[in-house]
Amino acid sequence: MDALVPPALWALGGALLQRLFPTRRPPALVRALALLILVASAALGIQAVRGFRAHATTVHPHHIHDVTSLVTDGAHSVSRNPMYTALVGGLVSIALWRGRAAALLPAVAVWGVLHRFQVAPEEAALAEAFGDEFERYKEAVPRWL
Repeated sequence: MDALVPPALWALGGALLQRLFPTRRPPALVRALALLILVASAALGIQAVRGFRAHATTVHPHHIHDVTSLVTDGAHSVSRNPMYTALVGGLVSIALWRGRAAALLPAVAVWGVLHRFQVAPEEAALAEAFGDEFERYKEAVPRWL
């Protein structure tokens, strides 16, 4: 079954939920960590999209059965789900920037939803499409980081 809600919308919803928590200015080190995570997440996500484009396969999360290539290089050599990792990383950076531990709850919720309703069906489709090649990739590269 293909996903009904695009992962970016889940992340946007998580970011909007984070606004419910009041902001408390965190220490400079925490703000620096938040910026580092944000930049790293953006770079990971951008590199992952570029990798899909270079391999001429779909980035559209609603059409997981339209995949034409198993992308295992670039961002996909450090995470089997670098685009989703980037989305969750962005939410973690926002939570850190807001200075409230409770602001991490939407990030955890989005991670859980993506893990269950996006990643699981995608991995089943990839296993069906690429068989042993995907199994070897799963053994070599972590699902998230």
